[in-house]
Amino acid sequence: MVLTNNKKEEISHNFPVSREQFFTAKEAVNLLEGRSVKIEFVNPKNNQTEPAFVQFNFNEPKTDKGNYYFQNFYKNYGVDTAKIVEKSNLLFDNPEWKENSIKSLEKGNIVKVKYKENDQVIEAEAVLDPQNRNLKLYDNEMNRINTNKPLEGLEQDNSHDKANIREQSIKR
Repeated sequence: MVLTNNKKEEISHNFPVSREQFFTAKEAVNLLEGRSVKIEFVNPKNNQTEPAFVQFNFNEPKTDKGNYYFQNFYKNYGVDTAKIVEKSNLLFDNPEWKENSIKSLEKGNIVKVKYKENDQVIEAEAVLDPQNRNLKLYDNEMNRINTNKPLEGLEQDNSHDKANIREQSIKR
């Protein structure tokens, strides 16, 4: 599959086609666009089926067959999409929409969400980031929204800065 990104660069990866196909066409596009996808795979160590999030590692050179290496985030890495959504304080009109959003995020989709800030309901686009165990929020033009605010009421304490500490000589 070949995808052309915003910078007019072609990104390609060969996805195997079989009855045990791991990825749908939509999931393949999501991977090529840099998002992660939750899959079920058989762990060769214990022959049990386990969930894991995978995404392409675009920082490493491709394999001999021209494919990207995967970054894997297994169950023990601690990625729980439902908890991440819960902690994000997103607003949902009903519980069914919340469940559908969680499933969609796990497939690597960009999901329309709402959140409250300064007594205003703001619409945004959300993408799951399993590596950092959080959601990335974007505006309608896919510009990243910074929801990190400095804690109020904490004045900067410079009393321990190196410039404010008198040097004392210790002689015996």
